[in-house]
Amino acid sequence: MLTGGAGFIGQHVLAALLRCRHSVRVLDSLRPDVHRGGGGWRPPAGVPLIVTDVRDRRAAGQRQFTPWPGREGGVTPGH
Repeated sequence: MLTGGAGFIGQHVLAALLRCRHSVRVLDSLRPDVHRGGGGWRPPAGVPLIVTDVRDRRAAGQRQFTPWPGREGGVTPGH
């Protein structure tokens, strides 16, 4: 899971992960104030895009994420 994968840095991280043949899912809010031009970014073929706010545990899949202690809004893979 790559959070913020539609952003400038996230797109480069996504490309590097795919070059290394990792299986990647992208989670991004596609907020208009961050993604100017309507948030029309689409991931490469075969890469799922989950459009939600990472802070919304229900939408992001509560069992997949747990809060990262001491980092409000940050997440780490759940166990």
